[in-house]
Amino acid sequence: MGRCCVSGDYELAYPFRKYARVWLKRDYEEAAKRGSQRGGRATSLELDISQAYAESLAREEVEISEELDNTLRLPSNGMQVHSEYTLYAHFELLRALFAGIE
Repeated sequence: MGRCCVSGDYELAYPFRKYARVWLKRDYEEAAKRGSQRGGRATSLELDISQAYAESLAREEVEISEELDNTLRLPSNGMQVHSEYTLYAHFELLRALFAGIE
């Protein structure tokens, strides 16, 4: 995806972007930076669950589940789709596969 393709997308809110379903470089870098600032994970399950809830409530969009840090990067070839779009597509496929089942 060249620069001309994302022209103007950074200035728009996510729901109004032409390429909202894929990670744009600047968005990915900002999300990775936010993820790196959160620090390490809790060691016990209860603390891990508490921390996961707190982090989800702290996010601007609580339904977005992707957590990035500086150990991840965009693919060098092609594009990466946001996980919520992949999940939605999966449920649409399941709905079609189970169409005749009660």
